[in-house]
Amino acid sequence: MPYFFILVFFLLFLLSMLAAAGVLFFTRFRRAAPYVLGAALGSVPGFVGANALLFYGLTHLPNNPAQGSLAVPGTLSTLVGIAAVGALILVPVVVSGIGVVLGAIAGMYTAWRITRKKEGLSTSGG
Repeated sequence: MPYFFILVFFLLFLLSMLAAAGVLFFTRFRRAAPYVLGAALGSVPGFVGANALLFYGLTHLPNNPAQGSLAVPGTLSTLVGIAAVGALILVPVVVSGIGVVLGAIAGMYTAWRITRKKEGLSTSGG
């Protein structure tokens, strides 16, 4: 259920970043366009990779309360169930956000490296 909202917001973010990069190519801020494009394109593998790691972690987690294998007393079972549902809703949102941010940073770094190489500047410091 949370991925219905997460994917909608991610697609809106991606489309707005691509539109911003397109607009920047035709303005006086042309030098910023590769970085915006790099952030947009870098966020895709960040989003996919973070959610793939989350899926792998959730399917291979021992004593996963969502699978009902955690033995708790009857009084705590309701609280554990509420916490598990809360985690299953909140954790994908947080992990997706972290993946998008890290992917965008990696994309901007890649755009910086490509831009420096095109300008003939060394990125090794010498």
